[in-house]
Amino acid sequence: PEESVVVRVEEAVKAAEADAETLRKRLLVLTQIAEATSGTMELDELLTRIVDYALEVLPAERGIILLKDEKSGELRPRVVRRRGGPSDEKVAVSRHVVERALTEHVTILVEDAQSQEAMEDASSLRELRIRSVVCAPLVHRGQALGVIYLDTTSDSAVFSHDDVELLSSIAPLAASAIANARLYTELRQAYDELKQTQEQLVQTERLSTIGTLAASIAHDMGNILAPMGPLVAILARRGSLDKQGQEVLERQVQRLNALLRQILSLAKPAKVERKPVDPNAIMRRVEELVKTEARHKGCLLYTSDAADELDGVDLGGRRI
Repeated sequence: PEESVVVRVEEAVKAAEADAETLRKRLLVLTQIAEATSGTMELDELLTRIVDYALEVLPAERGIILLKDEKSGELRPRVVRRRGGPSDEKVAVSRHVVERALTEHVTILVEDAQSQEAMEDASSLRELRIRSVVCAPLVHRGQALGVIYLDTTSDSAVFSHDDVELLSSIAPLAASAIANARLYTELRQAYDELKQTQEQLVQTERLSTIGTLAASIAHDMGNILAPMGPLVAILARRGSLDKQGQEVLERQVQRLNALLRQILSLAKPAKVERKPVDPNAIMRRVEELVKTEARHKGCLLYTSDAADELDGVDLGGRRI
């Protein structure tokens, strides 16, 4: 009858529209993952997006990505998602399916997990009432990084061979994105370490400069302070200072000496530089410091660059 023909045509049109919508979603997911491949994204964020993309276009209730630890090689769950958000449930997957996907580098489809009693770990799937499973390896440049694992408990949402083909198309793009994200993470860590090392070197150089400056200041302060104590005593003996003035000056000299010791504690040269000195120059500086006191005491001060010339010299009954 004409009515039945119209109905069949409408059903065909609806089916064609549904197929077109499914195809559009699948192309969109592939485009999204391809864009993620070329970008620099945090690994956890990337893994979450990949699973969410897959859940949008495949009849899965749960999506999991398991990755091999780069050091130990152990397979560990990194993302567990259900439609609409994250899942904190205990991760239970078919070990047999996962190991086969990793070993053979093929996408595995289990259309009816409840009826496949021969599976080595079918009990875990039966406990979770898993109906159907599809698992694709994440292979980059011949190396299996992990797997993307989808399952469902619905009798009406069983994975098909078309779903296998789609997940097989998603997996290499996802693997490339994961490899890029790991490389980005490694480069960022290397940059952070280099920056930290550079900052430490700059800080060390600054501290070294401060230490050198402190040593120079301490040296000059020491030269200035060295004669101050004796000069205060000389002035006091000559009557140029009263007792109160002498005590004030002596306290200030003590304070300066304490400050000098603090500066010296900052200045810790890695290596003591040894160099020749001119003893005659030192003697001339000492002469400048004591000649006034010597004259005040009625002493004749005699110096000579040759030490042996002093031997036996009589200076008015006093010998130096």
